[in-house]
Amino acid sequence: MATMAASAAARTTAFKSVVLLTGISQEFLAMLVDLVWTRNPAQATLVIMSIHQTIKREREARGWSMEDLAAKVSAMEGLQKPLSWQAVQQWEKEDAGTAPKRKRLEVVAALFDMSVANLLGGYGGSPVAVLTAEEAVPKGYLNIKESIVRFTGGDGYIVPEYELIEKSTPATYRESWFREQRINPAQCKRFKVDGSSMENTLFQDDTVLVNMAETNIIEGRVYAIRYGEQLKIKRLYKRLDGGLILHSDNPLHHPQDEELSAEVVAEHIAVIGRVRDKSGPGGL
Repeated sequence: MATMAASAAARTTAFKSVVLLTGISQEFLAMLVDLVWTRNPAQATLVIMSIHQTIKREREARGWSMEDLAAKVSAMEGLQKPLSWQAVQQWEKEDAGTAPKRKRLEVVAALFDMSVANLLGGYGGSPVAVLTAEEAVPKGYLNIKESIVRFTGGDGYIVPEYELIEKSTPATYRESWFREQRINPAQCKRFKVDGSSMENTLFQDDTVLVNMAETNIIEGRVYAIRYGEQLKIKRLYKRLDGGLILHSDNPLHHPQDEELSAEVVAEHIAVIGRVRDKSGPGGL
């Protein structure tokens, strides 16, 4: 990961550096890459992550081996001769490594649920900007504060009640990211992660952005759910009988896969929404 101090000419300097590192033309880079800036009163820092680092991070976040990613790419491309795991190894190799080309770049981006621009941009589609307390929200951005949820009700009918934490520090998101992901920000809430069951994807006190409009389960994606009267964040898989498998990314969590029958799901589980972004110092 490269960092450089910002100045009046920082954007031009940064682009030239990335062009030298990647071989991408400056014009093409300018079109594809949204720059991520973190600001403090003293200086701004431009953070750039290579495509090699991004592929490795996204693969490991999903618990996939190199063989797994190679097999998924092969399946999506309909290859008669499967892609080797060594090809993925080359994609993740910082020194003298290669990167997916053209159509394959689109396939890899689709598997990671991000745009090609974000894959090349190297920040995993992160839409968050960090501002000082004195800075106004810039045009094209919006704030989303953290919420807590309580589950109330009776007679077998439990409903969530959401409360905004007014004193929480809001995350500032790019409006263009919501448009790109086809997400209505009005239907999103941020929650704090509690527990270690989703490490090394999510850590204690990280925050997640949940799109509450996405309640239809996509295999292997991460969701916020109501489990009884508790909020849980799990990777979900469907069972053939209508039940669910609640997967914890942390291999030390017991059980790592909790299998629930259709009857238990109907009585105790409700999908609140899909996790679409994460932030926090977890794992550092």
